[in-house]
Amino acid sequence: MPNKAISTIIGAVILLIIAVLAVYNFKCNDDFFTMSLHNIFVLIISVGVAYYLVQRKIDERRYQDGQIKVIEKIVHDIQEDLSDDILSNDWDDNLIKFRALNNKISVLKQVCHRYNHKLARDVEYIQSNFNRLRELYEDIDSTYTRQKLTIPPDQKRNIRDLSHKIVSRSYNLWASSYTKE
Repeated sequence: MPNKAISTIIGAVILLIIAVLAVYNFKCNDDFFTMSLHNIFVLIISVGVAYYLVQRKIDERRYQDGQIKVIEKIVHDIQEDLSDDILSNDWDDNLIKFRALNNKISVLKQVCHRYNHKLARDVEYIQSNFNRLRELYEDIDSTYTRQKLTIPPDQKRNIRDLSHKIVSRSYNLWASSYTKE
């Protein structure tokens, strides 16, 4: 609290000094408000251009922040959906999960393609591994699960490996989303 009081006092003193200087300059300088048409024109143009450039940068930054938030949300959803053991879930649940993940990856691809081409390459890697994961899961389901056979350990390992690859690359994607080419 004492630091806030000190900074308030210092701010008030600075404002008082500026006000005293402004009043002194206004009273002692007869040409204080006199400006030529040229000076007015240059002032208006410089303020307008500065405002336009600053506003454009702010809008661009907001757009980038929005894209990063979309990337973060989708990456989080992908990691969350693939972090649990897919083989322990029901077939119908996994079909819904795979459809939802495929839609999220498609949106992620669109956003990343507009934002950063390096991220788009990462999403392509995620998409290809996701497609392989889905195909492998469907093969395992049709070959083993539907016929009530035991799933071989190497097939389980392949599914976990593909899931880990996708999650790992999504972490890289999330970290890379804060840099722009």
